[in-house]
Amino acid sequence: MLKRILAGVVLSLMLTGGAVADPFEEAMKEATDALERGDGSTYVRLLLPLAEAGDARAQLFVGIHYHSSPVFVGVHYHSSPGQDYAEAMKWYRRAADQDAAKAVCGVGGCTIRPQAQFKIGDMYAKGQGVRRNYAEAVKWYRLSAEQGYAEAQMYLGLNYLMGEGVPQDYVLAHMWSNLAASRFMDYVIVDRDWAVKNRGIAASEMTPAQIAEAQRLAREWKPK
Repeated sequence: MLKRILAGVVLSLMLTGGAVADPFEEAMKEATDALERGDGSTYVRLLLPLAEAGDARAQLFVGIHYHSSPVFVGVHYHSSPGQDYAEAMKWYRRAADQDAAKAVCGVGGCTIRPQAQFKIGDMYAKGQGVRRNYAEAVKWYRLSAEQGYAEAQMYLGLNYLMGEGVPQDYVLAHMWSNLAASRFMDYVIVDRDWAVKNRGIAASEMTPAQIAEAQRLAREWKPK
């Protein structure tokens, strides 16, 4: 996931051409170089001051680093200060509390807030640093999915498919899986294929009328 996001950051920097100095972009360039050298401690040291100053982008990336340690970049896993779920949750919540609109990744046109909300949901679903709570996971997945974040849409569809945290509902499982499959970028093959598979599983349990209803809901859906 972090590899995917870093690629989006690099693309964003290329598109802007660095016309306006941005402390986060400058720090992120150095931090990415540090990760590629296997220096996760420097990565956090460079981004932490910005996160503490309220930059939602830095807050998200610091959270991802603590959540996902060790970090995968290129073809290698790199060292970091160590996985710390409490720190990850702290920074995800701070990023989720902000309405940052600047896109930092290419997955479904995601922005800071919905991605942080998805990460909080993921930690509740997996019981990482918190008691596993599928209902709480669904709450955060939904907040993110309703803004168009494809990965959250996929997991929300899966929850409806499995009946975890919500009553089982094949129509909504089909709808959210369908939306996710349509919003993943072409290079996100595994997640897109998973969403398509889940949509097919839901469809196998549905009547033609239910499938038509799910397709209608997906067509009429608009991000909030």
